[in-house]
Amino acid sequence: MLFNRKEVCTFDKLRPAVEEMSKRRFSKEKLGQIKAVYPGSYTFTQEKLQRRGAESKDAYQLVVAPQLTVEASAAKTMSPTCLLDRRKLFHRLLLSLVMQHHQAYLSTLSPPVTVPSSAITRWHPKFSLDDVPPVSPAALPECPLKKGSSSAQDVLDNVKGRLNERVEKALQGLAQKQQGQQQVGVSAVPSNADPTARLKGVSEDLLARIRAREAFKLVQEMTIRPEDEKERTRLSHLPELIRITRSLFLAEQKAAISKNVLVQKVKESFSSVLAVSEVEELVELASKVLPDWFRVLVIQRGTFVKIVKEKDVNALVDRVTKKLAA
Repeated sequence: MLFNRKEVCTFDKLRPAVEEMSKRRFSKEKLGQIKAVYPGSYTFTQEKLQRRGAESKDAYQLVVAPQLTVEASAAKTMSPTCLLDRRKLFHRLLLSLVMQHHQAYLSTLSPPVTVPSSAITRWHPKFSLDDVPPVSPAALPECPLKKGSSSAQDVLDNVKGRLNERVEKALQGLAQKQQGQQQVGVSAVPSNADPTARLKGVSEDLLARIRAREAFKLVQEMTIRPEDEKERTRLSHLPELIRITRSLFLAEQKAAISKNVLVQKVKESFSSVLAVSEVEELVELASKVLPDWFRVLVIQRGTFVKIVKEKDVNALVDRVTKKLAA
């Protein structure tokens, strides 16, 4: 908005606007993190500007300006399309950064799992996104004016020889105390007991096969396509559809039931909330997976469903379960 209005966008103007819109605290550290993830997003400079309503002289302020494409630069405005493209690029860069941590985690597994980043569609089940370290902020331009003293050691270096001996000793003691606090490391956490100790007596070859099988299953879960995942979800709903359909036919005592009636009854009886279109997809899937038990008949009077009542429900469920596990 500030860029399109030809206003100089300073951090002092940017911060309250971002905080009001996002309802979160916005600092220069966040700005540095954005620069670290997307270095070509903005240019940052320190410029001497007059503060609005300030009686003091001009002061240096951090100015933020977007780096635009040739087309956007020629238009001299940031269109909604330009904003959307920049957002998508930032999302891809951020996702790529998290993917690097994910690949590093996969390499620590036993056995290590190697999956191309382009093939991964979901994270490893045990990969904690909350434990991904925050992005290290990139350096922003500092005010060219001389900085003030930020620690007791800085004060001591600046005024050494100009104060009395007692004050200098006090500053020296404070500086040493601050330095000691910075050097205190976190106490080492005792490592957990060797997990293989609990598996003593188990064949190493068996353990290797189990781990390889688990790694293979995890790779399948991480690389499954969205359409395949949707198909698996439908298959997981089939056992319940089988039982509901069987109960409905026993209650109605009919050879065939209208498809619309069946869809409505299944929708009302299902344990989870399903849309009518989802139930219709389940009906079509049942006719494909279990054609010897479930048939959809289209006649002049309408569309009906017919089942073979003599079939064992448990055997039908087992067939679906095996197909789901394959």
